[in-house]
Amino acid sequence: MKEVLPFPSLVGVLIDKKCGSTTEQFLLAAKQSKKVVMFGENSAGVLDYANMHFLDFPCFEWRLGYATSRSRRLPEQPVDNIGISPDIHLESYTETKTQDWVSYATEYLKECLL
Repeated sequence: MKEVLPFPSLVGVLIDKKCGSTTEQFLLAAKQSKKVVMFGENSAGVLDYANMHFLDFPCFEWRLGYATSRSRRLPEQPVDNIGISPDIHLESYTETKTQDWVSYATEYLKECLL
């Protein structure tokens, strides 16, 4: 960026394994900023190959799907099957344990701003 604005001074982004594709592209862009802190768990990991095209087979009920583009980040910086890792890992929801991600991120960012 040519100019970095003073506000917001810090931004929190919550991510989980359901964040994929275009959202992961946003996450990669956001990670470039020193103002961004990502909380949660690794993203879905479905960004390296994109722009899917589908063909129906004339027999059976099969479809062939194939990607028509490949990321230029490869092979040095893969995302597929790995995901984008948050800065602060948080526990996923389970039957026995839950963590309020929004409250945790809010308190963490408040402490950073003091």
